Amino acid sequence: MLHGTAGGYALGLVLGRAIAASAADGSARRRIVAPSRPGYLRTPLSTGRTFAEHAAAVAALLDALGIERAAVAGVSSGAPWAIQLALRDPARVERLLLWAGITDRFRPDVARVTRGPFATDLGAWLTLRALTVTARLRLWRGGIHDPRAFATLRELGAAFFPLDLCSAGMRNDDAQVAALPDLPLEALGVPTLIVHGTADRTVPFAHATRAAQRIPTAQLVPVAGADHTLTLVAPQALGAIADFLAGT
Repeated sequence: MLHGTAGGYALGLVLGRAIAASAADGSARRRIVAPSRPGYLRTPLSTGRTFAEHAAAVAALLDALGIERAAVAGVSSGAPWAIQLALRDPARVERLLLWAGITDRFRPDVARVTRGPFATDLGAWLTLRALTVTARLRLWRGGIHDPRAFATLRELGAAFFPLDLCSAGMRNDDAQVAALPDLPLEALGVPTLIVHGTADRTVPFAHATRAAQRIPTAQLVPVAGADHTLTLVAPQALGAIADFLAGT
């Protein structure tokens, strides 16, 4: 699990467990490897500043853990790093998940976020609490009444902290994604699932549709009416991912 901007390993664990919980028969239960990407928490940015360096670091981590093949998930700004790993070492990547993922050159403007209410842990906590309340209302309005979705929202909010230990990674993500080269998506040969909300204003849905058109093995699951956050907790999304990991 390669997390998105902000957070760290905890985000990957929360999402990995949510996927496992959505598979009633346990078919999607796997070992979850959820590193903090370079520049996040205690992973030095020097571990892998560029896409190529990051992919090499992930490959080295899998080597150290004795893992020959893995399903690789890239969430939000973690998607380009996951794609790079699949391009670098397709024999190692069993399946590829792009979850609300950035796949084209993009400027999320992390600096604007970190200078605003997210500039301090207290401000970020208050903002995330407000966003969580809004998201809960949207879940209800969208007909999502699953208590697990609410629980996952709370866990995702808590996983963003401590913010000050993520700032280097956030700034690097911003710079790398803003200069993202045209990825040779046509060269991806691993089974790929793209899950994206149709109302995502953080990473526009067009990223998903363009990637689905270019990746020969891609399957697109649009989550109708979901924004960036709700795409991560919607039962439709989690169910599709669980089925994908189970090979169904």
